[in-house]
Amino acid sequence: MKRNKPIADGIRDFIKELMEQKKALVVDSTEQKRINFEYSVEYNAMRILLIVEYCGVNGKIDSKIKFTFYDFLIRYPICLKLIFEKMGISEEFSDAELTSIDKQMVKHISSAWDPEYYNYLSFLDARDLITINYKEKFEIRLTPLGRSIVKEFRSSGINKIIHRYKIIKKTFSKKKDNVIEEIIKNNFSFAVL
Repeated sequence: MKRNKPIADGIRDFIKELMEQKKALVVDSTEQKRINFEYSVEYNAMRILLIVEYCGVNGKIDSKIKFTFYDFLIRYPICLKLIFEKMGISEEFSDAELTSIDKQMVKHISSAWDPEYYNYLSFLDARDLITINYKEKFEIRLTPLGRSIVKEFRSSGINKIIHRYKIIKKTFSKKKDNVIEEIIKNNFSFAVL
């Protein structure tokens, strides 16, 4: 079925608002997060686009384990700091980051999971920002429109997250899923069933 003209205005408006108000992906408290991020679908969709662009290969992630692990690390900065320290990676984290989480995930079989993932992915797919393959192997791919939208994400907070995603990609992208599962099991057993 051919889609009508892609609709990405909601994402673009959200990005514009995010940058104008100098909002960051990591905020100081849960209450401030509620105030700052009224558009939770757009916010989570933005984070997914960033993961696929900056942790994926050529705008694609074809591993559910890696996708959820990367998202887990960014949502839980204290866990990202822990894994960076274990791997000898130096990165500064504010006290506010280390005492808060971005959005809670639930325990899952091999990695923490967000029950809303399919809603966020459908939101992005419906706007022609990604394509998804669930049948053969889990795969999320940015469309050309999706890649152009990601390039619009610019603020000091987002640049910090992009920098961290690039470190995550360099550190983990070449590791096989079973190695990632072992890293999760050995360091973050609280996140899995």
